[in-house]
Amino acid sequence: MGPEDGEKTRTSFKMKDGYYLRYVGMGTEDGKKVLLFSVNHSQGKTCYAFNYIDRNTLLVGGRQGCSDIIIHRLDFRAAG
Repeated sequence: MGPEDGEKTRTSFKMKDGYYLRYVGMGTEDGKKVLLFSVNHSQGKTCYAFNYIDRNTLLVGGRQGCSDIIIHRLDFRAAG
């Protein structure tokens, strides 16, 4: 997908082999849903927060600004 498809050029990421995001909960910030994830089986209190836009779009922010993440494929794995 890209400008020729009517979509803006996007960056993408794929977790390195052996790493994954583990859903730990949901909260709200300024009345908007925020999905919280830790990495692998991390027991620390650090979480990655993704703002929920719709079922296929998340927004993540950092020092470089914000990026929207369009979910084309989501793999679920059972915990354990």
